[in-house]
Amino acid sequence: MFEYIIDKELVFKGTKKRFTKSPQRIVLHHSGASADQTVEQIHNYHINHNGWLGIGYNALVDKNGNVFWSRGIEYVGAHCKGYNETSVGICAIGNMETGQMPEKQKTSIIKLVQDIKTFYPSITTVCGHKELAATDCPGKNYPLEEIKNSKAQAIVKETKQTLKFGSRGNEVKTLQQMLISHGVNPGKVDGIFGKNTEKAVKEFQTKEGIVVDGIVGKISWGRLGA
Repeated sequence: MFEYIIDKELVFKGTKKRFTKSPQRIVLHHSGASADQTVEQIHNYHINHNGWLGIGYNALVDKNGNVFWSRGIEYVGAHCKGYNETSVGICAIGNMETGQMPEKQKTSIIKLVQDIKTFYPSITTVCGHKELAATDCPGKNYPLEEIKNSKAQAIVKETKQTLKFGSRGNEVKTLQQMLISHGVNPGKVDGIFGKNTEKAVKEFQTKEGIVVDGIVGKISWGRLGA
């Protein structure tokens, strides 16, 4: 599901906090600065200027449509005071108060929003930062209503491969992240289908009342929401 997202392996100044319950909303932001900003620049600014552990958003999308993990899908962000524990923050790099959002960036944000909603079925609301706080973010030119009202059918679902003990790669990472969102612990999210991941899959299958074989095929993917 999230294979297209780039992980810059940012180093945080402390331990990130995991969500204790599934988020209820997605909050949309803009960085409010140059569209040429990098993920690393925003990360360092949030550490050195704001005094945070690191970048506050869960994910970032640049002007070319590239999507980057920042805090990641399973961790509490620092992007909307009072709502961080219950929301996922997506930031568009650039200033949408004075500039326009490129089509590639908008398309990627729509895809990301839909994929996060699939990952977290608990999410029922997509909103702009300014709808929750006294701010102009994500900017007057941000296509907020278009993105909020985008339909899931605009996103092409990818066929998932069958995963089992010994599998490796980005789809295993996606599996591990989805297991966490469903309340089972596969251990480290490392893209390696080892004993801990197999145990978590069997626990999930038991909870769902399906065949308990530790193999993630069509039925298990479907129950996970993929």
